[in-house]
Amino acid sequence: MHLGLVDDPPAIDIEQLWEIAARGQRDELQRVHRGAARHRVSEPIALAARALDALLRGDVAGCALLMKRAIRVAQPPEREYLIDLLFPMLINRGDFAEARAWLTRWEVKVERLIPLFAGSRAMLAAASGDAAESRRHSIEAVRMLDAVDDALVCGRALSRVAIAAYYRSDYHEACERSLQSANWHERAGSPRAISVITC
Repeated sequence: MHLGLVDDPPAIDIEQLWEIAARGQRDELQRVHRGAARHRVSEPIALAARALDALLRGDVAGCALLMKRAIRVAQPPEREYLIDLLFPMLINRGDFAEARAWLTRWEVKVERLIPLFAGSRAMLAAASGDAAESRRHSIEAVRMLDAVDDALVCGRALSRVAIAAYYRSDYHEACERSLQSANWHERAGSPRAISVITC
């Protein structure tokens, strides 16, 4: 869901925040921050909005710190959406152990996010050298996507499956899944390679 170009940005819920962050479009991220500042929103969303503002200013470490604070005070379903936004930041910084800790701390119950968490587990298994476990999670993620018509979820999950394949040196699958991910991201209206939160 895109927020309109208005002088007083409306308050947002966690799903809207996740979609805007997942698309990674700068003008929408700026409206997220303005809207959270002007309206009563939950503490996790307010912290996440500040985190995204830090990211826009190039402060990846500050963004990750604020996102962790948001997760600690969040309850489901906010918590799962925020973990999904934090995960790519940690991976891009090479913090695989911390990414694994956040990913496994709570059970994900938001159905929309389950394929993304499977793709995340595939990445972590591949990074730790467990190719068989990585393939199992990759197959699970792709199988679940067969029943999904959600361009953002498909694009993000396939990106993670592609990265997992690359870590396993399975370059053919990495290329195939990357192309599929790019097609889904194009359909979702999200530019590729725009930030550390889109994988």
